[in-house]
This record gives sequence, structure tokens and C-alpha cells, in this order.
Amino acid sequence: MADIWSDIDAGTPFNLVDCKIALWTAEGTFDTAEDVPAITGIDITPNVVSGQGPGDGGIVSVASFVESASGSMKFTGISIDMMAIITSTTKKSGGTTPNRYEALSLASVGTCMPYFAICGRSTTDQCKDVHVWIPKAKIESLGAVTLGKGVYYEAVVNFIALADGTTYEAAEWVTHETATAVTIPVTYITS
Repeated sequence: MADIWSDIDAGTPFNLVDCKIALWTAEGTFDTAEDVPAITGIDITPNVVSGQGPGDGGIVSVASFVESASGSMKFTGISIDMMAIITSTTKKSGGTTPNRYEALSLASVGTCMPYFAICGRSTTDQCKDVHVWIPKAKIESLGAVTLGKGVYYEAVVNFIALADGTTYEAAEWVTHETATAVTIPVTYITS
């Protein structure tokens, strides 16, 4: 079967195994990466703007361009540090062992959400990998946080991804001939 991703026979992606986020600070520049604990999914869909040019009693041209991408991250782990990065809030902590705590409040009304980068890694059936690299995203909405009897905590973060100036596109899929750790920015292996 031909590889669905590239000329590198990386195989077919299976099982999202790691994801990191980092604060976007400027074009091509990012703060320290933070793990997204217990990542269960990353979805990314290009946002296409298109139009039809009428003429001569029909349609004579069609224009279609990707202008951004929409996506979501789903996870079952709780990371106050990760949520602080993507919501532009400050974590509170205190106490002494064994009575320490960490807390994060939802952002106040009017808090400007920051841009952040996402890099997720899926293994493949060929024991190689595919990374999804989103260099500049911003929260569009925070999905419901679900706590319940007999179920794991689950959270969803919905985002919009933009091109990072001229450095990166809104989203990239990077295959590696040899499985590679998740980094921000994404690792391009050249030798």
C-alpha cells in the first residue's frame, strides 16, 4: 500500500502518543514547551474561502484559498501549567507537603487569549511517525470539562490556526523516516 502522507514510507498513522504546546512569542519564536497530559486527539480542518465568477450564462471561474485552519485538542489529563499558557492566566500554588495545592481560575472577562503552538506525534504501522505542527493557534472556545462517576475527566480546547508570518504555514504534517521526539518548533531532520 502506498504511503498516504509522503514519499517517505512512514506507514499509516495510528495512536496519538505525545503532544506539547508552547506560548508563541513572535514569528518563529516560542517559549518553553509544556506537555499536554493524556492527549487523546488532535483534529485539524482547513478553512477554505471560495467564490464563483459568473459570466456568459454560467460560471466561468472558481477561486478557492485556504485562509486558516480550525481544530481541537482532546485530553484526559489535567495540567494547570498547560492551561495557564493557553488561557493567559497565572497559576496559584501554596502550602507545604503533604498539603500543597495548585489552582487556576478561568480568565477574567476581557482577558486577551495568547497565541500558542501545538505539536502532536502519532506512531505509524511502520514504527515511524507523523507529527502535526500548528505554529500559531488561539483558543476559539473551551469545551465542557466533564467529571462524572465511572468516567475519566475529559476536556476539549477548540482553536483557530494561522500561518506564522512567512516562517510556517497554518498546519504542517511532518513524517520522519525514524521516529522523532516532539519538539517546538517541529524537528525537520536533514541528515
